[in-house]
Amino acid sequence: MRNRYITVAVRGSVRKVPLEEIVYLAREGRKLRVMTDSGEFIFYEKLDSIAELLDERFYPCLKGCYVNLGKISCMDNQQMYFENGTSYSLGRENFVRTKQRYFCYLKNNERRM
Repeated sequence: MRNRYITVAVRGSVRKVPLEEIVYLAREGRKLRVMTDSGEFIFYEKLDSIAELLDERFYPCLKGCYVNLGKISCMDNQQMYFENGTSYSLGRENFVRTKQRYFCYLKNNERRM
């Protein structure tokens, strides 16, 4: 399988960010925040155009936010904690839905190993 990536253009530089490095993507007004293992990028882009490039690891936990289920280390008290040390808060209903999806994701990957 080819390495899949998204293209990020920030402050005059253009780079490709591999999907496996993305922790989450969140819409902030007209901008998009892409949190990665090594940092974050904020740039003008529509989330819908990026969402087309994402695979089954990415789950839409909110209308304007996709999380990489493989990068979550723990979910507790309406917070998602990621392997890179960041966290993201969710409302009660979205937290319950995302936690159920995360549990299924872990169980499916457990069987593959």
